[in-house]
Amino acid sequence: GNITSIPTATLAAGSTGKIEADLLISPTAEVIGSGLAMIFGQQTPLYLENNLEVNVDVEIFTAHVKVQRSINKDCGMNLALHLRDIATGPMSCADSWGELVLRDAEASEAGPNVLDFSAEDMGGDDIEEAEDLKTMCLGVMMGLGFGLGLALLVAGGLCLLRHHR
Repeated sequence: GNITSIPTATLAAGSTGKIEADLLISPTAEVIGSGLAMIFGQQTPLYLENNLEVNVDVEIFTAHVKVQRSINKDCGMNLALHLRDIATGPMSCADSWGELVLRDAEASEAGPNVLDFSAEDMGGDDIEEAEDLKTMCLGVMMGLGFGLGLALLVAGGLCLLRHHR
């Protein structure tokens, strides 16, 4: 199948949210076979190509730092049909389809009809690298801010000393 539309989504750090997408799934023999297997209680894998773009945009006074990083992973999850709902396993991602290992549909702690995924599972080392880059940029900006603040305090003190003489 193909995703026919998905809006741009922004999720704040540590938050939860909802991203809706429209899918077009063409009935092929493989899709019908997977659907029948799911009806008879077997877990059915769902595979996704995950292409994310992480943006770090820091603006303090006149300094502006913007860094973009693409994250491309092969992802998937197992689905299991129950009487009233669908159990979805946690999203697993890897650098290639050969490295991808799907976890059991019953292993999700999110509950039925909810997709369970985390930044660590989807981006792994790439998310850590982006976080390190963000931390470094913010550290440089803080250093500049404190340095300029200290320079202004020293300049103000020197002006006061000159004025009292």
